[in-house]
Parts: sequence; structure tokens; C-alpha cells
Amino acid sequence: MPYKREDSPVWWVSYTDPSGKRIRRSTGTTDRKEADALEAKWKLESYRSKQWDEQPTRSFEELMVCYLKATEGQKRSQETDRYRVRALRPYFQGRIMNELMPADIRGYITARRSAGVTNSTINRDLALLSSAIGFANAEWDWRLPNPVSGRELPEPEGRVRWVTMDEAERLVTAAARARRTPFLGDFITVALHTGCRKEELLGLEWPRVDLKQGLIHLEGKHTKAGGR
Repeated sequence: MPYKREDSPVWWVSYTDPSGKRIRRSTGTTDRKEADALEAKWKLESYRSKQWDEQPTRSFEELMVCYLKATEGQKRSQETDRYRVRALRPYFQGRIMNELMPADIRGYITARRSAGVTNSTINRDLALLSSAIGFANAEWDWRLPNPVSGRELPEPEGRVRWVTMDEAERLVTAAARARRTPFLGDFITVALHTGCRKEELLGLEWPRVDLKQGLIHLEGKHTKAGGR
């Protein structure tokens, strides 16, 4: 029976599949009837998979929608993930993920390279696809092939360059003049002095700011690397 969690406005379901494994997943909807229908559908798929070893076909769209819904609020890169899905969609839309082959991945790489996209960007896009497949297999037992694994493209070493004092001053001055973003100059100033990423600053809360000591407190959950 669908239920709601305190930290989520959508319905969740919890059921035991035929193998005895407890499944908990978000339906991604606030509509109770739709949640009931999804729970019934997932239970039927689990039964058919267990009894007849029948694997339901999964489209690219279903995989990515389910993955984004399931990881919503759990990843700081959610906005970036959605951007990468938009990059993957023109090539993989309508594809049956159960039939994904290495040739499909090679074709995507060739198409993106022809469009002038760098190896690093292609790697990040395919890493998201691989993560979604891995998540679906581990959490929902979808048993999808993952031909992305082991196909990372070589990337050139990045060139480290530091912003000069003059460049920093001109950047802050120009940002402060922006009428539509009156706090952009202050935002950049804090970023320059702390080295914090955009997501870390946008998620900053007053209890973690010590104005007397001039300190910002960041715990592992607030940082990209997960460390202090």
C-alpha cells in the first residue's frame, strides 16, 4: 500500500518481491491512484520475472525518469544530471535498454565527437547513463546490460591557472554593476576568499556562518567530495 514519508510530498511503495527482497521506491507522483497503479505494475513485473524469468522492456525514457525521481534530493548534482540527460536523449530516445549494445555506445561517442564535443564531456554524459543503469539493477533488479563500463575516453590533463588580483577585482566590480543580480558581486567575493563551489554557497545556512571569527563551517554532507 502506498505511503508518504515526512521528507517527501510524493507517494512511496514498499513490498516484498517473489524472491523475498524488500523493495522500497518512490512513485514520483502525488496522485494516489497513479501510485496504486504503479505499485500493482511493479509487483506484477517482479512476479513474472521470478516465475518465468521474463524481463520487462525498459526504454531510455523510463530509465532516466525513474532514476532522476529516485535520486531527487539525494544528489547535489541533480541539475547537472538533468542537463546530461538532455544531451543523451537525441541519440538514445526510444531505445530499449535491455538491448543496449557496445555498438550503441560507440555510435554515441562518434556522433558527439563529430559535433565537436570534448572527450571529458562525453565521459561525464556516459557516466550518468552508466550510473542510472547500475542503480536500476541494484535497487530494482532490472538486469540491464551496461556496455558503458570500461569505455572511458582519454582526457587531456587540465591546465591550472590562477585568477590574478587585478582580474578578480575587475570581475567583482563588473558583477556589482549587474542590475538584475545585485548580490552577484558579494557572491563572487565570498567564492574567491573561500574557494567554495557554487552549490556549497547556495546551500549555506546562517547557523554555519561565524561572522565574529570570519569562518564558514562545511561538513562532509555539504561538500562535493563528502569530506570536511
